[in-house]
Amino acid sequence: MNINKHIFFFLKYGLLANLPAFIPVVILHVIGYFSLQVFLVALSIILIIDLSLILYIHISYYYINKNTIVESNHILHNSKTFYLQDLVTVTVNKSVNVDSYDGNLRFKYLPFEDYYYLKLHFKDNKQLILTCLLDPKIDEKLKELCPETQFIRNGKVFSPFPYW
Repeated sequence: MNINKHIFFFLKYGLLANLPAFIPVVILHVIGYFSLQVFLVALSIILIIDLSLILYIHISYYYINKNTIVESNHILHNSKTFYLQDLVTVTVNKSVNVDSYDGNLRFKYLPFEDYYYLKLHFKDNKQLILTCLLDPKIDEKLKELCPETQFIRNGKVFSPFPYW
């Protein structure tokens, strides 16, 4: 992913995802609950907290898959080759709110819910993490490349941090 795509991904999922957090603050300001100065401070605090968290996740994902290339039959990661034919299971760590069911889009509660990762488990007990920065639909791409592989949705609480 080149730098322009990183900036676009960050702005699209960072700034636009913050809009729902601003709605209560805007409503309270419009009905006269607090002044313009308090309104601007509240918006600034929300924006700084959300964007710093998103920036941390984005940089972490970048370094996880910095030297990773997904090919049709293998994955190159830090000069190591992982063959897709040796892939046993894939654990998808993705927010439920990102997927659409029956064509209906779901509401995202947190600005970082668009970030997700896959944990690949191979026959030789090696594991590899692929993030959405490689491809925003990396899970669907892997399903096409490995139709016989079992994909397991992480049913636990969503966490965008692979090493936590």
